[in-house]
Amino acid sequence: MEATAVIRDKQTKHPKRRILIALIGGTLIWVAHLLIVYPLSSLACHWDWFSVLQGTSSQLRLLQSATSIVAALLEAVFIWMMVLEWRQSRHEPGPDGTEPAAPQGLTNNIPFLAFVTALLDTLYLMIILVSIVPVLTLPPCG
Repeated sequence: MEATAVIRDKQTKHPKRRILIALIGGTLIWVAHLLIVYPLSSLACHWDWFSVLQGTSSQLRLLQSATSIVAALLEAVFIWMMVLEWRQSRHEPGPDGTEPAAPQGLTNNIPFLAFVTALLDTLYLMIILVSIVPVLTLPPCG
């Protein structure tokens, strides 16, 4: 019982810091994905990297797909982290320790921030997953 209380104290110590990390991290992952996947096609076609002009673009597609999958997995981690934060902050015990504390206006904005951050990271994840489709179906230098 004492060990779980220590873990819970460590988890709830800085929830806004975790929300900020998920918000900035999710956005940076999405931007990095855009800055890697799309220019890679253009550069590969211009300088004939991965032999794309000879019709063998499997290495380029593999690299772009792997980048997209890694970005999607990292986004999923941030989403899961925010869902857990949202659930935990909504069910924190009240002062007497028996029932959840009532929302207190702007002082308890952690559930809202975690939920909005999870939604934004979900939007980034959907964009990353949709961007895999043209990579797999269209020719890179078409």
